[in-house]
Amino acid sequence: DWSTGNDTRTTVVSAQGTYDVTVTDANGCTAWDDIDVIENALPIPVIGGTPIVCQNSSTSLTGTAGSGGTLSWGDLAPFFSPRSISSPGTYWLIEEDANGCIDSVDVTLTLENAPNVDLGGPYEICETVQTEILDASSGTAGLLYFWSGGSTDSTLEVTSTGEYSVVVVNPASGCTAFDTTNVTAHALP
Repeated sequence: DWSTGNDTRTTVVSAQGTYDVTVTDANGCTAWDDIDVIENALPIPVIGGTPIVCQNSSTSLTGTAGSGGTLSWGDLAPFFSPRSISSPGTYWLIEEDANGCIDSVDVTLTLENAPNVDLGGPYEICETVQTEILDASSGTAGLLYFWSGGSTDSTLEVTSTGEYSVVVVNPASGCTAFDTTNVTAHALP
């Protein structure tokens, strides 16, 4: 008989502890033994990275064995980290520790659109008397603007010839967009 109440040759336990068994044979001889069952903690795999994939871009995910075990991605073999991902979806990281315990963690990557930016052009101005306003805004609030000349406004007043570029950043998602245009100047008659 088992201390669990079973009177079979084997028993199933689901918690750690000491379990006793008493066996009596056909001659009435009795023997007793016990076993200590230790419940090992599950491994703790960790996925690092940003859970956002920007349009026409990729993001990196890293996998770390929180318990020092062996790692595998649920959708990719062999394991390597970091990994570059360009598609939204759910990605799994599985860790198996030295005791054979297995646990997993997942992250769902969402697709974010890049900010819209279109400077248009090329533009032509008359030297010294005309300006051109380059507008990188798209009507979306909260975007950040970084012009090649150092300005951080959504528009740039141009009075000379050259190539002008802007990087637009959505700080909420980290997604960026880039555009360039040229301005040429004509001499006055």
